[in-house]
Amino acid sequence: MMPRFTTEDAFVSVPVSFIKDHLPKANATYVKIYIYLLMLASKKEEKPFGDIARELDILESDLVNAVSYWQERGVLSSDGETVFLGKAETVPVMSEEPEEDTGSSRDIAEIISSDEKLADMFLLAQEIFGKTITERDMQTIYWFYSDLKMPIEVILMLIEYCVSKGKNRMSYIEK
Repeated sequence: MMPRFTTEDAFVSVPVSFIKDHLPKANATYVKIYIYLLMLASKKEEKPFGDIARELDILESDLVNAVSYWQERGVLSSDGETVFLGKAETVPVMSEEPEEDTGSSRDIAEIISSDEKLADMFLLAQEIFGKTITERDMQTIYWFYSDLKMPIEVILMLIEYCVSKGKNRMSYIEK
């Protein structure tokens, strides 16, 4: 028996070229992000990276890395402020939140994605907080590691201790 599939909801078309050329090779999280971006584009909706990361239950750095990955493969393009599916003349997907220091956030995201121990630390920190870590939180945690030379275990213990005391704001943890 061959089942028939129907839906009452609006749906998003995934290009056949994406399914054939990119789906088999891409990281599952990156595919999840791409499909979510397709949905935003179909609704012509703008959304900050932080909100998308929270909704997808991923690190914001993973979102930034996925957008870079899809840009390198020509699936997405960007004019610096807006990310587009396909070429820049097509439908805008979203705008990033204004950031004071975009370069360092991107640098940190690249460093995290290339170092498994750091990536694990950020995932554990996110679990301890019980929420998606913001870029600012990510910068502070990375500052603990890179500038203050705190070991990963100490950083996680510090976060866990403060959260257990009900102090889950990064400004408190930083002080």
